[in-house]
Amino acid sequence: MKKLISLIGVLFLVAFLQSCTQESAVDYNNGIIEHQQEIVYKIDNLKKAIDKYNILPQDEAIDLMNAAYDSVIFQIDTSLSYISKVEDFNGDMSLKDAAQSLFVSYKDIIEGDYKKIIELYKIPDAMFSVSDQQALDSLLEGSNQKLDDVLTKFVAVHTEFADKNNLVIE
Repeated sequence: MKKLISLIGVLFLVAFLQSCTQESAVDYNNGIIEHQQEIVYKIDNLKKAIDKYNILPQDEAIDLMNAAYDSVIFQIDTSLSYISKVEDFNGDMSLKDAAQSLFVSYKDIIEGDYKKIIELYKIPDAMFSVSDQQALDSLLEGSNQKLDDVLTKFVAVHTEFADKNNLVIE
């Protein structure tokens, strides 16, 4: 009888410790979404810096764009590092995989399109051609569409994860 009580006690202790270490669906979700929101915030700052080009002196505007670019790249790298350490949630990798794909896409768009946009803004006005303006307009429109597309894919997976785990998305 003592052995049975001891065994039950040990099993209870193991179950209790395991439940304490397991992350809730809310915490799991919030950890990922906080990183996604930080990246979006930094991307918005980059877009605002680009928009200020016509308001500020050229040197100051370019410095602002470069700083915003560096900030968003740093945030994406930080978030990619975070997501690489995130484990599945009760065997479900969908949100983690979708976030990792989203962050990689963000990085590709920023390092590709936005880097070219900044380079085009660095061209002196006297050397800036009609084709440069067309390239700039195309990059601005295309990058925004790419950002919308990758976010839409992520939101679909996020919504499915929330539904499965009875989470309310705010």
